[in-house]
Amino acid sequence: MPPTENSPVDQRQKAEKLFILDCLRNFVQSEDSTSGLPLNLDWDYILAVAETHRLLPFLTCHLMKTKLFERLSDNLRKRMSSHLARAGWENVVKKMEFEGIACSFEEARIPLIPLKGIALSHSIYKKYPYRLMGDLDILIEEKNIGRARNLLQEKGFQLKEGEYRWQVKYYDKALGRTTFEKNDQVIDLQWKPRFLLDGKWVEWPAGEAWRRAKPFPSLGKNVLFLSEVDMAQHLLFQIMGDLGLSNLFLIQLLDLSLVIKKYDLSKNRLLAFHEVEGNPLLKTKFQTVLEAVDEIFFAKARGQAFSPQTCEILECIFQGPPAIPKVFAARLFLKTFSSPFEKIVFLLGYLFPS
Repeated sequence: MPPTENSPVDQRQKAEKLFILDCLRNFVQSEDSTSGLPLNLDWDYILAVAETHRLLPFLTCHLMKTKLFERLSDNLRKRMSSHLARAGWENVVKKMEFEGIACSFEEARIPLIPLKGIALSHSIYKKYPYRLMGDLDILIEEKNIGRARNLLQEKGFQLKEGEYRWQVKYYDKALGRTTFEKNDQVIDLQWKPRFLLDGKWVEWPAGEAWRRAKPFPSLGKNVLFLSEVDMAQHLLFQIMGDLGLSNLFLIQLLDLSLVIKKYDLSKNRLLAFHEVEGNPLLKTKFQTVLEAVDEIFFAKARGQAFSPQTCEILECIFQGPPAIPKVFAARLFLKTFSSPFEKIVFLLGYLFPS
């Protein structure tokens, strides 16, 4: 089992947290054995954490595989089995939603690349089709932004405006992405996704990813898939951005670990992009995240303690996202505007939201 000292930093529900991490490690390593079922675990806490981090289906699958599932109470088995079935159905629904969108984009001759949940469901989680998704993340080329927006609006999707309607186009400009909604369907349309890394907005190199992308005809003539390295680097960018905002989830680390394992990706390959080569501090932070993933999911010595850096990341994850003050959020986005007029209009959005 992972460490007893230095892990994770917060001592509350320590046994439960370590049990979750041990199960995830064994899930990634495809190990049938486990250290056993510790006594007096708070299973309500375990299920709540696993559900919050979208891990409960995989935790359930692992416990079923190791026969530990049979040692749980009838009530726990019922709750976990019900959630597993629901996750499987929701995964099917999201795949169908994507196929519908891909078909519409194909008719309009707009190429697209599925990101995160959809891409991982068709590549990494094929054996365990329970990857939960809140939205559909789709990458398009910047030249097709207008056509894609018009197409989605023709299909009944509406631009998600949020609380401060004036600011939508400025958020889109800052983030290189926008969100559309239609009933329960949510599409995160991206073209130049940017992430806040080390206090600066850093653009993920989408242009280079397009050049390396491979056709995926089983999902549509216009559908491409990221290369293995680009897929992992995109996940890494997302993890770094969310970690900086204390909004990181364990499923994101699990996703990255499974991509690294399947394609046997080394740290050097994942760090080989110019966005970090000229920034030693940023490169060190990327390395810290990759080392944490290695410690949590691949470390061979179960008795070895987590490093302080990994403990810090785990503490951030288990504490959950904080409420970000509006003033702080405004400062983050003001950094992206070069025009004083844009800054004024953006700030006025807080005073006159509608």
